[in-house]
Amino acid sequence: MSRSERTRNASQKSTAQAAASEVSAAEPLKTIADNRSMPSAQRKLQEYSVAQLKSASHVIQKNPGDAPSIAGGHAFSKHVEQQKEWGDPPSVDRAGFEAVVSSVMNSPDERRDLSNGRRAYWKGDTVVIWNPSAGDKGTCFKPKSGKSYFENLT
Repeated sequence: MSRSERTRNASQKSTAQAAASEVSAAEPLKTIADNRSMPSAQRKLQEYSVAQLKSASHVIQKNPGDAPSIAGGHAFSKHVEQQKEWGDPPSVDRAGFEAVVSSVMNSPDERRDLSNGRRAYWKGDTVVIWNPSAGDKGTCFKPKSGKSYFENLT
């Protein structure tokens, strides 16, 4: 066997090994993709996780890191401390308020695009309005008129 034939055979063997490796590595993905073989609870968990990732990824790409800015801006002093929308004494401190803002933005019941590049998020009884033009990037509060406030935002 000539040197070029040995090189070609080694190359073919290496290519075959790589393909076999790809097939065996892809097998778990095929099993996940064809989730009929999964137990019902595991399949539901996978579907839920994929849905959560899809819904959260848009929020994260659109306004990364703005929850701390919103919570640290005027919203805390106005809506938590002055207007006592979170109780008297307040049921949240600044860190807790940041968690509220983050939760509403990352897993809203509803989301609406508004004018001037703003976006509104609704969850439970709380609205977050993300405003990329504002210094504190927006606000968070519990509107007195409830969800109709959110529905009428433009």
